[in-house]
Amino acid sequence: MRESLHVKKLTSPLATMLLVLLWALDAQTAAKAPALDAAADERRAKAQVLADQASDLFDKSQYEAALARLDEALEITPRSGSLWTAKGWVLFYSARMEEALEHFEKALSLNPTLVQAYKGQGMCLFALERYDESVANFDKALAILPRQEILWRLRGMSLQYGKRVGEALTSFERALALTPESAENWKLKGISLFTLGRYDEAIAAFDKALEIDPTLEDAWMSKGSCLVKLGRDEEALRIYDTALKLNPLSAPVLYNKGVTLAELGQTTEARRLLRKLLAIHPDYQPAQDALKRLAQSSD
Repeated sequence: MRESLHVKKLTSPLATMLLVLLWALDAQTAAKAPALDAAADERRAKAQVLADQASDLFDKSQYEAALARLDEALEITPRSGSLWTAKGWVLFYSARMEEALEHFEKALSLNPTLVQAYKGQGMCLFALERYDESVANFDKALAILPRQEILWRLRGMSLQYGKRVGEALTSFERALALTPESAENWKLKGISLFTLGRYDEAIAAFDKALEIDPTLEDAWMSKGSCLVKLGRDEEALRIYDTALKLNPLSAPVLYNKGVTLAELGQTTEARRLLRKLLAIHPDYQPAQDALKRLAQSSD
C-alpha cells in the first residue's frame, strides 16, 4: 500500500516544484514491487524519516545537509525516481546545474512520466542558456499535464530568451487561458508584444497586469518603454516616476528616465539622474555609456 505524501511549504520561488513526490516509490516501480514484509516496511519508514529531514533542511537552505539525507534515502530505495527528482531540485538550488541534469535524467530512466523531472531539466537548461533544449523538456511535461499553467509560462520564457518571440507569445496566451487573472502572465505577454514592436497591444497587456497587481515595478517600467517607442515621452516620464515610487533605487528605471530626459533636451536633469544612479550602482554600464554620450554631445 502506498503511503500518503508529505508536501511541505518551501521558501524558494519555484519551491512547489520540489519534493512534492519526495517519499513514495514511483507508480511504475511500486506496481512491480512484491508485497512488503516487515523488514521492507522498516526500511521504507526509515527512508520516510530521511526524506522528511531533507525537506526540513531544504526549507532552511541547508542544501548540502539535505543532499546527504537524500543520499541516505536513496541507499534504501535506489529505484525511487521521486527521490532522484528531489535531489535534482536541491542541486538546482545549489547552482549545480550539470549534476542536477544527471539526476533528473536518472529519475526519468526509472519513470518517464515524472513531470517534476522534465520541469527540472527545463529549468536547468534555461539557466545554462540552452533554450531550445529547455523548451523541448517543457513540451514533454506538457504532453503529460497540458493544463499546468506554470509549464506554459516557463516554456514561454525559454522561447522569449531563445528569440522565438512569436512562439513565446502563444505560450503566454495559453498560460493566460488557464489563469486569466495572473498579473505575471499579462506582463510577460506584454514583453513579447513589445519585442515584436506591437506597442499599443503591449501597453494594453501591461495595463491589465497593473490592474491586477499595481505593485509590479517592471510592468510600469515596460509600459514606459512602450510610450517612448510611440513618441509619448512626457507620459513615459510620469510612468517611470510611478515605478520609482515602488523602488526608488531601481537601476533600469532610473536609467530609462535619464535617457528619456536627455531625449527631451533636459540634459542637466538627465546628467544629475544618471550620476545619482551611478552613486547607487557604480558598475551599471548603460549609465556610464549614457553619460559619455551626453559629454560628447556637449563638446
